[in-house]
Amino acid sequence: MKKHLVVTADLHAKPSQREAVLSTLEKLACASRSEKDNIRYEICQDLESPNKICVVEEYSNDSAFDLHIQSSHFQAASVQLADFLLAAPEIRRYRPIDVPER
Repeated sequence: MKKHLVVTADLHAKPSQREAVLSTLEKLACASRSEKDNIRYEICQDLESPNKICVVEEYSNDSAFDLHIQSSHFQAASVQLADFLLAAPEIRRYRPIDVPER
């Protein structure tokens, strides 16, 4: 079994704040991608509902994500995003499942 951690964060921007949310997330993505154990950090926007945004993150281990959420760039973005969102982000943690190659 892989030990990587995949995390999704579902955010719902206030319609008038969508660009502010995306700008904040872009800055967070740049800083997060430079973290030692970050493997992936993607921002995805819902095709039918552009105020719905999903961040997909992957870390080499659980501790790396714990360090990420303690980082100053994550803490600063969290404070900023609080004013721009309709509700708190929904955070989910996943463990990849090994699927044999065909």
